[in-house]
Amino acid sequence: MINQNKLKTGAILLAAGSSTRLGRPKQLLMFEEQTLLERSISSILKSQIDEFVIVLGGNAQEIQAQVDLSNFSLIVNHDWELGMSCSMKLGLTYLISKYAIDQVVIILCDQPFVNEGLINEIITKKENGIVACSYGDTVGVPALFDSKHFGELLTLQNKEGAKKIILRHLHQCDLIKFDLGSIDIDTEDDYQNLLKMDS
Repeated sequence: MINQNKLKTGAILLAAGSSTRLGRPKQLLMFEEQTLLERSISSILKSQIDEFVIVLGGNAQEIQAQVDLSNFSLIVNHDWELGMSCSMKLGLTYLISKYAIDQVVIILCDQPFVNEGLINEIITKKENGIVACSYGDTVGVPALFDSKHFGELLTLQNKEGAKKIILRHLHQCDLIKFDLGSIDIDTEDDYQNLLKMDS
């Protein structure tokens, strides 16, 4: 715990989905005067994350036309339809090769209540190899994995997510209660319910 800050922490901001069920790019939805994508970036920049990469996919051109990402590391996953694991692996490979990170936090841009406080708690709470969030009756991202789990993350296929690795090692996983983690934006109803929370 004491040496935690000496580890180089990377983050992958996954924003590659095409928002099919919503009918428009969820990354560009406005909440508290920012798009969901800008909100996620802001939280990462304010946190103890050392380096991060944004992974876009579906609607990448439209998103880049509306949000200036020129100052950030960015990957466009042209195979985004293969599933989340493909985007995650691209981001992780990039961070390992460019920044030699010791641990990685995986963040989804459609969880609007992820903030820098939560990210910092995830980083500082790590006693084992994984820190994950618990919400509802499940566990999941945002989550941190140290380097001993990078190989497993890189073997995920298609629509498999980091949750598979979390569940595999649940007995040695540090959990953070994050009730608002169950709120993600997949449909128009989800978004309208989110706006009601803000009013």
